[in-house]
Amino acid sequence: MAVSLGGGYKVGDDDSGPLLAARGLFFFRYFLGVLHGDVAFGEGTYFSLAVDLDGRYGPMYGGLGFSLNWLPGAGSRPGSALGFQAGFMVPTPLTGLWLDICYRPAIIFRESQDLVYHNVLLAVILEAGL
Repeated sequence: MAVSLGGGYKVGDDDSGPLLAARGLFFFRYFLGVLHGDVAFGEGTYFSLAVDLDGRYGPMYGGLGFSLNWLPGAGSRPGSALGFQAGFMVPTPLTGLWLDICYRPAIIFRESQDLVYHNVLLAVILEAGL
């Protein structure tokens, strides 16, 4: 298991802005399970809570995920989303510390319209040793 903290940028149909993310990564032999939460800032504050299952090959990974997204002006009802995640983990000279470069596009399904957004994230991964 590892914990990842990072920042990036969100570009979407309705708004763009900086992004903060925290993730829990669960490593298996050929798969990576990810539970993550994002907060994006733009004309309003966007919140996202997601679960991803990614195949991995060495330092590269990619897969599908599902998220709930709380959007500005949408009230307290979250919009569900289907997303994709692709990334690359780069080891650092420090033991248990990695850099993670990740791209995550997603489609948020809403009653009035579907929204497409793209996240680019640079994160630091800390091994938890569980």
